[in-house]
Amino acid sequence: MSTDTPYPPNNPIPGYTPPEGVPPVDVPQAPPVAPSIDLPPVAPPLVPGFDLPEAAPITPVAATFDASAQPPWGAVPQATGAPTPAYGQSSPAPQPTPGYGTVSSVPSVYGAAPISGAPVTAYPSVPAQSGSLATWVQRVLGGLVDYVLPGIGGGIIAGIGGVVAGAAGSGGVAVFGALLTFVGYVAAFGFMVWNSWIVQGKTGQSLGKKWQKLRLISEVTGQIPGVGQTILRYILHTVDTAPCLIGVFAPLFTPKKQTFSDMIMKTLVVNE
Repeated sequence: MSTDTPYPPNNPIPGYTPPEGVPPVDVPQAPPVAPSIDLPPVAPPLVPGFDLPEAAPITPVAATFDASAQPPWGAVPQATGAPTPAYGQSSPAPQPTPGYGTVSSVPSVYGAAPISGAPVTAYPSVPAQSGSLATWVQRVLGGLVDYVLPGIGGGIIAGIGGVVAGAAGSGGVAVFGALLTFVGYVAAFGFMVWNSWIVQGKTGQSLGKKWQKLRLISEVTGQIPGVGQTILRYILHTVDTAPCLIGVFAPLFTPKKQTFSDMIMKTLVVNE
């Protein structure tokens, strides 16, 4: 091929002439290749001989708007459900639902007003029949065990000590007698504190009440009063003894068979 021959038409850069002394290069043109598309194979029907139905045509639904159903401009839409309170009025407070283990009201105990929403007490309320209240005889027999017998026992010990101290006159025997007298009084008082204050305050029963199957409870709650209330009730027994032991005999004529100290402390003595 001569250098004077123009650059062949297959030159990739039109209008470009190689420099002098450089022979042109023929660039063969590749024939055009049609693009190939690989289509996935058509899956056979799940059930032989069954053709899937054609999809139903979708019919567009035109949206409708009824202007007559809308409230006029500036009008307040009518509320549904509970009425809205007027301006300045508060909405009624919702009633609380009683929780598990609670009752809507507790039956009254000997004339006490029901307590709404109060929990069920551990010790049941006193039944309303007349037989649930302790009789005066039962209370006297229980008092003999709680007060009279311990007082007699302590008095005997103190009396023996006094006789010994008086007979000895002086010396070690007299000191022993005086000490024996002191032990007798302390023993009687200590038994009373343990039996009538602590045991009865925690369980509602002293030894005498337990013997007679009685229990001390609160008239308001039906529960055991506790040690503090029991001690205060014991101190108020002084009201029962003055004047002329009227309070001791009060259970014979009071409606709930109470002493004066029971009325003040709002306590009852009941059968178990």
